[in-house]
Amino acid sequence: MLSANWLSIIGISAALLSALLLIIQLTFMRRQRIKIVAKPTQRHFYKSLFVSYKTIVKLPIVGHFLTSIKEKIAMSSAFAEEQLIIQTMKIFGIVVLLTVSALLFFASFIEHWYSWFLAIVVLYFIIELISDYFYGNIKLNLLEEMVIFIDYLRTSFFETGMIDDAYLSAIDRLDAQKQATIYAHANQIYQAIKESDGELAIQRYYQSAPNAYLKLLAGLSHIVREHGDSDQTDGSSFIKSLTHLSGELKDDIIKRKKLLFGLKAMNIIAIMPIFAIEPLKSWASNSFYPMKVFYQSALGFSLEIAVLVIVLLCFLLLSRLQDYSEFGEKRVSQYKFERRASKYLKVPLKLLMPSHNSKTYQRSRARQRRALIFIKMEYHYIHKLMAAIIAFSIAAVLIFSSIQISRNNVYLQPTTPAGFLAGELKGKALEAANQLTAFDNEILSLQRNWSKRALADHLSAQHGLSGDKKQVTIMRILAKQQLLAKAQLNYIHIILLYLTTWLGWVLPELYLLIQTQVLKTEVDLEIARFQLLVMVLMDIEHLTVDQVLEWFEKFSKLFKIPLQKSLMEYDAGAREALEELKQASNKSDYQTIINHLITAVESLTIKEAFNEFESEKLYYQDKRKLVGHNLVKNKIYIGRVIGFTPLYALLILYFMFPLIYASIAEMQTYFDKLMLQ
Repeated sequence: MLSANWLSIIGISAALLSALLLIIQLTFMRRQRIKIVAKPTQRHFYKSLFVSYKTIVKLPIVGHFLTSIKEKIAMSSAFAEEQLIIQTMKIFGIVVLLTVSALLFFASFIEHWYSWFLAIVVLYFIIELISDYFYGNIKLNLLEEMVIFIDYLRTSFFETGMIDDAYLSAIDRLDAQKQATIYAHANQIYQAIKESDGELAIQRYYQSAPNAYLKLLAGLSHIVREHGDSDQTDGSSFIKSLTHLSGELKDDIIKRKKLLFGLKAMNIIAIMPIFAIEPLKSWASNSFYPMKVFYQSALGFSLEIAVLVIVLLCFLLLSRLQDYSEFGEKRVSQYKFERRASKYLKVPLKLLMPSHNSKTYQRSRARQRRALIFIKMEYHYIHKLMAAIIAFSIAAVLIFSSIQISRNNVYLQPTTPAGFLAGELKGKALEAANQLTAFDNEILSLQRNWSKRALADHLSAQHGLSGDKKQVTIMRILAKQQLLAKAQLNYIHIILLYLTTWLGWVLPELYLLIQTQVLKTEVDLEIARFQLLVMVLMDIEHLTVDQVLEWFEKFSKLFKIPLQKSLMEYDAGAREALEELKQASNKSDYQTIINHLITAVESLTIKEAFNEFESEKLYYQDKRKLVGHNLVKNKIYIGRVIGFTPLYALLILYFMFPLIYASIAEMQTYFDKLMLQ
């Protein structure tokens, strides 16, 4: 067996090596833009990486983490899919090595399972913070580079009138080192639109494009190269589209900067209580002994777990709030777990799910529509079932842990005299307290249910106790006996298990209600972006309604499923498909867009149907800006509340409440002692 010192040395050395490899890999990754042909000796290694990726990505938690690494790398590079997977696996391997190194270091001084849990939680937060440090500004930098490139492209196209020449001229004006990311993506778009099968090449680029703005730019460029630019009385339609796109990019950059500034350091503030728990506990325990007793009790353990859960939830919520994703941004593929789980849970789901005609089914479906979550009801009940199982498991672990802690406190903790308020037991006082504990354990081992009379007779006959000392001993042992009687599974625990399981069962329904409130502003934002797409695309000649729907679906996040369904049913009946699409939201602006599309199906062109968008362009632009800035303002307010919630929880739940609770308990003990005198 390796000693603790050797484990520490190995862990620190491996961690430093992993950090160095990570920095080297990230630096190399940002500079490497050209597809590299693998040497024969490397092909076997790359093949093993592909196989490992396909295996790991299917795992529930690790697969999600691996996919998130891939998406972040895609934001900062222009790798093809194969190279993207290779770079992802390299970074993943280094992160795994760093994690194992940290765990080896922790193993040198951690023994208890709870300390391991705390160490893993801290390690998770550190990895997330490092990830945010490396990739936090990558999206913003890419958008700023896009604004510069679009300005170059617009000027070049105005001068040449040819999309190919405009791209070459704009790319030449870019700095290949300082603007490396947009330089690589611009080259990729140029190569895609030049290919003989441009449609297929553009579709391939869509799969690797890190944001929807690049997809929109690539799509517009492809259309102009294939069908030519349409000159309007007020200028080129392609230049007008680029102007709209550039304006939206600039507005998005401003909103992102406001959000980053408003929530600056909130993640660090949110996780600070994790590092403050042990110092606070140590100081309070050493200063006020009843606090030490409280922290070692089942209630103290439960409150500590509660603080950790609050920190974890707040950190996750902050990460979600700070993820200001533009429309259509790539997301981790969903419902893999649900598809697999449905194969094994057919019988339980059949028993739990309501019939299609029941009121319960209709209410759940209505809540899903309002929350814009269009999933199978079967998947919804899988979420309810899994949430109930997880809630039951957590509650059971906490209940049985608290029972064991309560019993251990009775049998193992030093027994202090009533009214003892000193900071710490030492020397003879500690020895005397341990002797009292051993004495009480001996008495309790003889019989579980002592009556007061039987205990008094036993103490007098066997130990020769009398007077006040005898009464104090009787009260102390009976109090411990009562604590042991409570430290068993009882009807209160059963009720708590039932309530916790029920709370887990209804949690997905509560999530739908919360999501409905959260989406009120985001729905307006996505509808405003539909208006932007219309203004960008409406000048393109021969544009059809189904093509507009395809663009909407390509860049939509909230309405993706209704749009996909409408596209599938479009050939069977365009008007009927659009009428059903109208039911996805009752927002007036959304209804207006769909009504214009219905008009375009029946008689008018897209430009004629949306003619009012052109005449009221400034109104719609100002409205989009107002909606976006209100969303950022609300996120900043909510984020600050969430960020400081763990600190309030630490001070109130883990310091003020224990202090008041322990003080009241000691006062009660002191009054009981006075009554005996």
